[in-house]
Amino acid sequence: MDRYLPRLSRWASGRLPQWARDLSDTDDLVQDTMIRSVANLDHFEARGEGALQAYLRGAVMNRIRDEIRRKRRTPTPGPLDSTIPAQGQSPLESAIGGETLAKYGRALDRMDPETREAVIARIEMGCSYAEVAELMNKPSADAARMTVSRALVKLAEEMRRG
Repeated sequence: MDRYLPRLSRWASGRLPQWARDLSDTDDLVQDTMIRSVANLDHFEARGEGALQAYLRGAVMNRIRDEIRRKRRTPTPGPLDSTIPAQGQSPLESAIGGETLAKYGRALDRMDPETREAVIARIEMGCSYAEVAELMNKPSADAARMTVSRALVKLAEEMRRG
């Protein structure tokens, strides 16, 4: 360890990019790799002068590559910005929305066909009052507006009941 640690530290210095470093630096990485390598020396096969140094250098290089891969997979933390609007609904909003939607469907099922058609045409289809009048054979847009208004009052009552 005393012989190879300084050499490997010099060799590894600068090989781990700055962006891939976290709390540990390259010396810590080399030291940790050497400790792990010594624990696995029973798998090492000495084939001549410098074989142990080559083995340890390969282990350090593999560890550096692993560290770079790990950092690439980990998103970089940034400051939280409370001004960014949330994407989608919260679980609570989804549950409340789903519950309200179910009530809406049940209330529509309990309504007469003409009232249901007025609500669907105006609310779901987004038709203007003139289009509702045409769809429902009403004499004017004002007549359609009154029909839709009455239908929405009935819908609210049915949803409260249901």
